[in-house]
Amino acid sequence: MCADSSFTVDFDFSYLILSFPPFLSPYQVDTSWSPLLFPRTGSMIFLALSVLIPSFLSLLAFISFREKGSLKRQFTDNVVFYLLIRSK
Repeated sequence: MCADSSFTVDFDFSYLILSFPPFLSPYQVDTSWSPLLFPRTGSMIFLALSVLIPSFLSLLAFISFREKGSLKRQFTDNVVFYLLIRSK
């Protein structure tokens, strides 16, 4: 058993084609206008939609909940306010 020191890993995103909507298929994306895009642009779009955007939205949700305070405190404030109004 000899260990190979030049071990590389190649990722193949071709299996993602099955989960694409037709308009995101890598074979229907026009890449002729930009040399920066490669034929697997659909895979990159899929990864961006499935990883980056949900992460960004959850970060925004975390920040907005943090600014508003905890939901438990809001609920407690509402109950106390309701009891104060009822007692008058």
